[in-house]
Amino acid sequence: MRKSLLYIFSVLIFSTCVEPYDPPEISNLEDLLVINANINATKGEGEVVLTKSQSLSSTDPIEYVNSASVQLELESGGTWSFNKAENGKYTLTNLDINVGEKARIRVLLNNEEEYLSDFEELKATPEIDSVSYDYDDQGVQFFVHTHDPSNETRYYKWNYEETWEFNAKYPSSIYVEIVDSVPVVSPRWGYDTLFICYRENVSKEILIGTSEKLAKDVISYFPVKYSTGLTGKFNRKYSLLVTQRALNKATYGYWKQLESNTENIGSIFDPQPFQIISNIRCVNNPSKRVIGYFNLFTETEKRIFVSYKDLIYYPFSNEYSRCELDTILVEELLDKYMRYNLVSEIRDTSSPRILGYTAATPYCSDCRILGTNKKPEWWE
Repeated sequence: MRKSLLYIFSVLIFSTCVEPYDPPEISNLEDLLVINANINATKGEGEVVLTKSQSLSSTDPIEYVNSASVQLELESGGTWSFNKAENGKYTLTNLDINVGEKARIRVLLNNEEEYLSDFEELKATPEIDSVSYDYDDQGVQFFVHTHDPSNETRYYKWNYEETWEFNAKYPSSIYVEIVDSVPVVSPRWGYDTLFICYRENVSKEILIGTSEKLAKDVISYFPVKYSTGLTGKFNRKYSLLVTQRALNKATYGYWKQLESNTENIGSIFDPQPFQIISNIRCVNNPSKRVIGYFNLFTETEKRIFVSYKDLIYYPFSNEYSRCELDTILVEELLDKYMRYNLVSEIRDTSSPRILGYTAATPYCSDCRILGTNKKPEWWE
């Protein structure tokens, strides 16, 4: 959990005429250890991030804990040691844990404070049945569908990664290089394209759901992602990768509380956000607060592609609505070429002589400013 999540220490101030509301249990919660521990058994990877808590009003940089010893322990007896990285990160690879096994993490600081999580059981995660979408003239809504025929999962969490192909407003098919103080115009080759690029974004919101009140363990039409028509994501081709993990009831409760705190932090009549659940405790001092959670999980995933052809009558929009072409005469090329990308030649209608070039600013003609021109290997 990073500083952005530590709103739990903020003071709620409503106006200059009202005394600040400072719940007593929020006091003295700075400088606590924050442990964000995730073990992805499907990928055989683990990451633990250690920081110190800060108030939301603090302007100090995040304090990372880089000198700890971190281990993963199986209830059956196996132990793995994490490798130190940077910025408070500790990583683990080539991990092999089977569904049904229980594991915990142990963190030892150089001041000999020791932190230990509860043993968590690794649950199997059902497959995602499908990812679907619906759209109108405002945007596109994506849904996830899943079920567990054994009725044993009940609690779910999702993440997503969206990737979209887009193009610059104008294709720059030629470029300028200076040879002996003379501008020379040459064609761009395919590998040097500035026209088609890719961007991606990963989920930051908390996406959880449960079927606990249903007779069958079925999740249908869970709204996992909404994108407006003003983003330009659907002008060519769009991909959404949804990952799913099974939770136990306690872990679901932890994420549910974080979700509630994120949505309800504006009034003293809302649920107060300082009673965050944790499955980690300080061994030396069990009464000492610990922030964070140990997550042990498997995951399944499903990807969907959406082409602009699939969104009939969709009102496309993008970042290039204000782009316009300019003109550079041949005699102006040396002075102006660094401010523009050339788009095409302007020729004399009565002869093959080149009079100048149409040109556009780099923002409007080089898609790499907003993304990368390296196509993902999995792209269809």
